[in-house]
Amino acid sequence: MKKRVCVIDDDLELREVVTYALEEDGFEVWPFENPEAALESFRESGKCPGFFLLDYYMPKMNGIRFIKKLRSDFGDTLGKIPCALSTAIDETPEELPADVMELKKPMDLDHLLNLVRDNCL
Repeated sequence: MKKRVCVIDDDLELREVVTYALEEDGFEVWPFENPEAALESFRESGKCPGFFLLDYYMPKMNGIRFIKKLRSDFGDTLGKIPCALSTAIDETPEELPADVMELKKPMDLDHLLNLVRDNCL
């Protein structure tokens, strides 16, 4: 069974490139354009990815708020899934939770793939 990665980014081009790279590496990818759609999907399906890759800046809910919501709403299941936050800025306005990995944009796809391989449940 393929390991599942949830990719949440409002940038369609980036989402497609990352999805393609992960699928070529053997992962099943669940791409979402925003955190709200991802949360709705998890509530409806009850399915669990093994890794989250998400953008920091998104229109309604940023990546850190998504992680906090995920952990408060799904603590025993989705709240324990490894997360990596991608951003093009040097410092996020909010402090990253200690266990959240950070990826700088533009992303090095080899680094991304290694990070996912090493951390995906």
